[in-house]
Amino acid sequence: MLGSLFILLSSIPLVLSWPDGAPCVHAAFESMNPLEAVEHQGGLQLSVPPYEIAIDQKCYWRNQPIGLTLQGLNESVFFKGFVIQPFKWNNDQLGNRIGQLVRLDDNGSWQQQCFRFKDSATHSHDEKKKHIKMWWKNDDELDTVQFVATVVKHQTMFWVKSVRSRPIPPCRLNRDGFPSYRAPLPTVPPPVKQFKMETFRVFDSIGAETLDQTLHNQPQPSPIATSPTMTKIIPVVDGFQRGSASFSAQVQTSTAPPPLPATVQTTTFRPIPARPRQQIVAQQPSPAFRRRGQSTFRQSSSFSSGTCIDRDPQNRCPQWRQFCRSPSHQRYLSTFCARTCQFCR
Repeated sequence: MLGSLFILLSSIPLVLSWPDGAPCVHAAFESMNPLEAVEHQGGLQLSVPPYEIAIDQKCYWRNQPIGLTLQGLNESVFFKGFVIQPFKWNNDQLGNRIGQLVRLDDNGSWQQQCFRFKDSATHSHDEKKKHIKMWWKNDDELDTVQFVATVVKHQTMFWVKSVRSRPIPPCRLNRDGFPSYRAPLPTVPPPVKQFKMETFRVFDSIGAETLDQTLHNQPQPSPIATSPTMTKIIPVVDGFQRGSASFSAQVQTSTAPPPLPATVQTTTFRPIPARPRQQIVAQQPSPAFRRRGQSTFRQSSSFSSGTCIDRDPQNRCPQWRQFCRSPSHQRYLSTFCARTCQFCR
């Protein structure tokens, strides 16, 4: 459970309000929508924006840059962030992006959103701005272009693709442009993906203490269905099983296990047929030990030679850790949980 939560936490990207410009990611590039960042929630404006995109010319020639300026309708209007893109225009129907935005001065207040394409510009800092100027050019003269902008006044006030220039046609087709053009009223943009919002709500409300408490309260793995509830460790030939409450009373009166014959048959001790278990009896005591009446639970000589492993067939040694120093169970744990109990020499 802890590993899964760590992976989920590691896979969540850091969500910022883009003070250094809109990121070059597909969702933000295509939507031009600040709602892609969680901090902008609740700031969408559907009123007429107090901004405009002024164009220096009525039409454009191939490979000849034309200037465009994003500015407020008066000198008292400012903005902090923006994204502006050139689109193919056809009676207010926007097509593909065309041309490229270029810099002909040393104004460092804007940058390319994606340097690979150069058809989307954004702010480079979140200081107040009253106007931003850039240039645009196209290598053909086929389509009418319209510049569309998303403008952010502050974190919770912005207009999405609502600031539009007048359409600029190729000069060879129309030198007068569209002087009487009126931009359409703002509309609600398509919704952003909700996974990011829901993930933020979950993890933003969990502090460090709450997270630790949540991990502490995670349910532990349930015992094997065929095993009774553990109340005391009971040594058996191939590990330990969970004893029932009634069986626990019997163990309290007799802490030492009954003596086992020198040669143990693998078919005689199967108290809980849960799943196929490792044949621990594969390493039989040497004949010298049998002549001395040694029990099969005596620590194997392999541990003294540097081998340190847990031999419990169901990997339950971490559950027996609290009994590692118990005199009544120490010799059994040294055989089956030597590594967990640190009995290695």
